[in-house]
Amino acid sequence: MSLRWLSTGLAILLVVVALSWWLGIAAYLTHLRASATALINSARGIRTTNDAEREIASWRERSRKDFWEVSDHPGGDHNYDAQITNVAVARFRILQPTEVIVSITMRDGKLRCVTVIEATGWHPVASVFIQEWFDEDVSNRFQQQP
Repeated sequence: MSLRWLSTGLAILLVVVALSWWLGIAAYLTHLRASATALINSARGIRTTNDAEREIASWRERSRKDFWEVSDHPGGDHNYDAQITNVAVARFRILQPTEVIVSITMRDGKLRCVTVIEATGWHPVASVFIQEWFDEDVSNRFQQQP
């Protein structure tokens, strides 16, 4: 085999490996975007405790077991937090890290709050924070006290 055939074969191999790597990254990012969009859309549909429980169960079925992190807080709040990030790809420095977090807060078995957060950047440069309360006494929190 000549040196020319060997160098041509090596060049073709490198192109195929690089193309496969970029196609894999593109497929992974497409999957992340679809998952983040679906998570935000499911949070948008939560209006009742039953809605929240249904969405948590649905995401548990189609995602890994540790997708929802469950935690208890002082005062009786029970949180379910889901997070989707692109940190695995951002480590290559081809894009900024971005995360979408959906948090569902319950108290005494009743829906209290749904929070959606999107942050971009290693030290979050841009963030969006949306919170919807379902507490009955939320309006009282904003009234002036005598």
